[in-house]
Amino acid sequence: MRIFLPFFILAFLAIDASGQIKLPDQINSGSDNMAIAMLPDSSFVVGTTDQSKFIVYRYAYKNGLWISEPNQLTELLNSIIYADSHLHFRFSNDFTRMVVMLHGKGDQRIYLTELQNGSWSFFRDIIDPISYSYFNFAPSFSLNNEKLYLSDNSKPANTIYCYNNTQLFIDRTTNVFSDFDEVYDVVGIGNDSFIIQAFSKKRKDRRWYFIKKMENGAWSVPYHIKELDGDQTKFSLSLTPFDNLMVYVSFFEGKVYLIETPEIIRNELAVARRESNVLPTQSTMQARSETDKDKGGNTVKPDGKFYALLIGNSNYLNNELDLSQPHKDVIKLEEVLTSHYMFEKKDVIRLENADRETIFRQLYQLRSVITKSDNLLIFYAGHGYWDEKVEQGYWWPTDARPDNPSNWLSNSDLREQLRGLNTAHTLLISDACFSGGIFKTRGGGDEIRKASAEIQLLYRMPSRRAMTSGTMSTVPDNSVFFKYLVKYLTENDTKFLPSSELFTQVRKSVLNNSLTVPQDGVIMGTGDEGGDFIFIKKD
Repeated sequence: MRIFLPFFILAFLAIDASGQIKLPDQINSGSDNMAIAMLPDSSFVVGTTDQSKFIVYRYAYKNGLWISEPNQLTELLNSIIYADSHLHFRFSNDFTRMVVMLHGKGDQRIYLTELQNGSWSFFRDIIDPISYSYFNFAPSFSLNNEKLYLSDNSKPANTIYCYNNTQLFIDRTTNVFSDFDEVYDVVGIGNDSFIIQAFSKKRKDRRWYFIKKMENGAWSVPYHIKELDGDQTKFSLSLTPFDNLMVYVSFFEGKVYLIETPEIIRNELAVARRESNVLPTQSTMQARSETDKDKGGNTVKPDGKFYALLIGNSNYLNNELDLSQPHKDVIKLEEVLTSHYMFEKKDVIRLENADRETIFRQLYQLRSVITKSDNLLIFYAGHGYWDEKVEQGYWWPTDARPDNPSNWLSNSDLREQLRGLNTAHTLLISDACFSGGIFKTRGGGDEIRKASAEIQLLYRMPSRRAMTSGTMSTVPDNSVFFKYLVKYLTENDTKFLPSSELFTQVRKSVLNNSLTVPQDGVIMGTGDEGGDFIFIKKD
C-alpha cells in the first residue's frame, strides 16, 4: 500500500496523494537501472542513468526544496563507475556498511565499504567472481551484519547464496524454490531470514515471499507477503531507517516510492533486534533544516503525566452475561501500573461494572484533565460483540442487552472519543470477545530525557494504538492474554518499554498457550503520527 508518511518524515519529504516521493524530475527518468536508499539523515542516495551515463546523486530536503548535495560517499561511488557500467547498492541495517554490485562490459564485481570515524573506507573486493555465475541485484546484509544473501537467477535451481562475514561461503538453498521458475531479488531481514521476489509461470506473476531458517536447520516454506502485491515491478526494495517504512523503485516508471513495511517483516525485525541486542536505526535521524528546527513541529514534550482508565465489567444486568474475572483484572493491573511504572494512584481511574453512560461520562471528563503532553492507557475487560451485518464491533457495558443495541458502545463511538482526547499517546488494551474489530473501519515526566534516542523519537510523535486479546473470535473469561500482559509488565527490567515490544512478547506466549490470536496496530482516524506509548519503569 502506498501511504502518507508520519509527520516526522513529512518534515523532510514532499509527497503526493499516491505516496510518491517528489524527487527532482531528473530522478524520475524512467531508467531501468535505478538504485535507491534512504539514509539516517533523511537524505536519499539515488543512482540513475543521466544523459547515457550512470551517476549517483544525494538529495537532501532543505527549505522546501530537494537540493543535490554530493558527499564523500557519492564521490566514492561515482569514482568506480566507468563507461557502459552501472551499479546497485545496499546498506547494512545500521547504515555502517554498504555493499555494491558493479555491472559492466560482461563483468561484475562486488565491493564493500565501511563507515570508519565518520568517513567511508575505500572499496575492497569481498567475493571472488569465480564463485558465482551471475547476480542481478546487490547482496543484502543480515541484521547483525554477519551474513550476506545473494540471489542467482541464472541457474535453473534458483539458488540463494549466503556468505559469512562477507568472506566465507557457508550456505545455499534451492529446494524451497521448486514452485518458482525464476528467483529475483533477496532482501535480508533478520539474522537467518530474508524475503525474495520470485516469478511463477503457472500464476504468471511475481510475488514477494518471506523465508526463515528453522531450529532444525531447514528453511521454511516460502510465505506469500500479500501486502507487497500490486506492483510487480518493485526494484531495489530495501529497509529504511524507519522499521515501519520500506523504499523501492518502480522498474518501468523509474519512480521512487515509500511503502508501509508488512507486519511479518516488522515482527521479524523486532525479534531479531531483541535476540542480537541491536537497536533500531532511528537513533541516527539527524537532518532537519534550520527552518524546520525553528518551527518546532508537532512533537511531544517529555514532561507529561501518565493516566489510566481501567474498565472491568463482570456483573451485568442480564445475569446470564456475568463474568468472574474482569473486575479482578483491573484491580491487579492498577497495582502493577502504580507500583512498577510512572502511574500515580490519583491519576488511575478504575471503573468496575460500568454502564454505557458512566464510560462515556468518564471519557468526556478526561478531555478537561489531559494535556497534549500526557499519556493515557485505556483498558477494557468484559463482553464484546461483532455485528457482521453492519461491520461494526462493540463493547457491552453492564446495561447492555444482547437483543437491543441501544446501550452497546461501538468502535466508532470509541474512535470519536479518542479523537477528542488531545493526548501525546493513547494506548487502548481490549481484553474482550471480538476485540480485533477496533482495527476495522468502513470505507512521565523528565524521565524520558534519559532514554536512548530511538525511544525518544518514538515518544515525541503522537500515537493512537491498540492491542487486543483476539481477532474476530471469542476469548475465555479466564484470560490468557491478561495473564501474560501482567506477567511481562511485572517482570520487565528495562527502563523504557514501547507498547509494540510488550505486545510482541505477549502475543508469542498467547499463541503458544491458547487458540486466540492477539492483534496490535494503529487506531485509524484518531490522530496517530507514528510514535508509540512508552511504559516508563519507576526507579
